Amino acid sequence: ADAGFYALIGAAAMLAGVTRMTISLTVIICEVSDDAASLLPLTVTILTAKLVGDLFNASLYDAAIALAGWPYLEHEPPHCFASACAEDVMTADVVDLAEIE
Repeated sequence: ADAGFYALIGAAAMLAGVTRMTISLTVIICEVSDDAASLLPLTVTILTAKLVGDLFNASLYDAAIALAGWPYLEHEPPHCFASACAEDVMTADVVDLAEIE
């Protein structure tokens, strides 16, 4: 195969490992390369890079959010909320805003 193809696969693997993007990165790289035949190797490479990256640490975006100290909701709730219902945490006194006329 062509050296450019291997460079494309390597660049896709690096981007997938750092950003953890999968479908969007596959589409972007496939569109940029204008080579539909590279779809299967790109998909396998990107999924493998994402899975290996997930085994070691968080993505670049997750790490940047944590370093900045921004609030962030995880994909799964904490274990202490597993059996909680909305009525367990809600308040009876609802705060509302007055309508402006």
